[in-house]
Amino acid sequence: MRKHTLTPTKVLLLLIVFSLHFSCTKDSDLLAEYTVLEENALLEERNVDSETDDSPAEEPAQSDASEPDPQDPAGTTEFSKEPSNKVLDWKNLFDNQTADDQRQIALSNSGDGGDIYYLDVSPYIYMFQVTGEDSYMEFAMQLFRNAMNTANDGATPGDGYLGWRDGTSDITNGVRVNDGSEVPLAESRGMRTIARMLWVLAKSPSFLSRNGNQQAYDEMLAWFEKHIWEKWESRGIGNLYRSRTHMSSHWGQMAWFLHEITGTPKYRSFYENWSYAGFPSGPHTGGNMRNQLREVNANGGTGYVWNGLWGSMTGSNDVSHANAEVELMILGAEMGDYWSQTDMQRLINTFEGLIFKSNSWNNHAYYIDGGGSEAALWDQGWVQLGRFSSELQAKLENAELLPTYYYYQKVRIANMAYNQSYLEGNLIYPEIP
Repeated sequence: MRKHTLTPTKVLLLLIVFSLHFSCTKDSDLLAEYTVLEENALLEERNVDSETDDSPAEEPAQSDASEPDPQDPAGTTEFSKEPSNKVLDWKNLFDNQTADDQRQIALSNSGDGGDIYYLDVSPYIYMFQVTGEDSYMEFAMQLFRNAMNTANDGATPGDGYLGWRDGTSDITNGVRVNDGSEVPLAESRGMRTIARMLWVLAKSPSFLSRNGNQQAYDEMLAWFEKHIWEKWESRGIGNLYRSRTHMSSHWGQMAWFLHEITGTPKYRSFYENWSYAGFPSGPHTGGNMRNQLREVNANGGTGYVWNGLWGSMTGSNDVSHANAEVELMILGAEMGDYWSQTDMQRLINTFEGLIFKSNSWNNHAYYIDGGGSEAALWDQGWVQLGRFSSELQAKLENAELLPTYYYYQKVRIANMAYNQSYLEGNLIYPEIP
């Protein structure tokens, strides 16, 4: 049995909290080159997807609460499971990398829609699940509180919904719209990781039972359903059924988690429609991921490739954007919900046979069919395939992390820790299946 005891928050990170919002630097040229891909897709989508209506949102006060330290163990719950030495090795790497923590604090306090695009609490959720240490979840919850507190009345004042305008004062220049509108792509990409957090919370009664966490969770869930899902649904279904497979997969992921939490049928319908049933209306009627997949020879077996544009059965999506679809298919397979182990093996064949070129961080395929050359931009979805293959997991252990300026190191490390714990059957959270 292992007991976590509360220890003081590290002074260094507290200093970061107060200073980073004002001093965070812009992305490097290499990261800017990557983000322009999303800009191009969004601009094209705005011309193609006539149902999309990127509009508005209200304004709670900024919280002055200091963020918990994600490396400072806290909590008093006793667990029968212990992280393995391999998982603890990943934990040490995670705790020693603080640049991504600083980045997420700054993004959460920015108040700009473009920065919400890069908000990602998932690394801290994964580490909470594999270690049982409350501080990781507390840090993730504080990031969401920060974002909630910066939401404002948006582009259509008085409509009852809160959100974040995409302006020119952002840190990342995220989706590069910069016209003062609210952008469903930006909110859905960042908020999909919040949906995962809410689901883990819903399944973790020990955590909810202390320190007012139940009330905080209830308030966050109500806020999320109203100001994220309900808001964009009310502005036109095209805001959810996007013109690209990866864009709509963000909503599919949120839908899966929200249905598991609430049991509301419309969330289940969205997940099924994206996966196999088909979009019920709009310019992409009938589009679904199952029909989008094409079988190819890869890694001595069968792999999958697909185009990111619904209905296009030639060409392929790029590796970085395809993280999103892969992440949702992996979620389904992990939970035994439609996507199968056969599907996972085919994705593994694609990754090993077509995408992964070497252990070097800057030598991998650009497209999922193996074409082009790019950095290892597979840290959010493809890396999760390691939880279905100990051989792939061992291979990924030797792959170089992206340089710090990509701000993707912690998400790789956390996914690798989660993969390992999953392979061992040793996840601590969620407590409820």
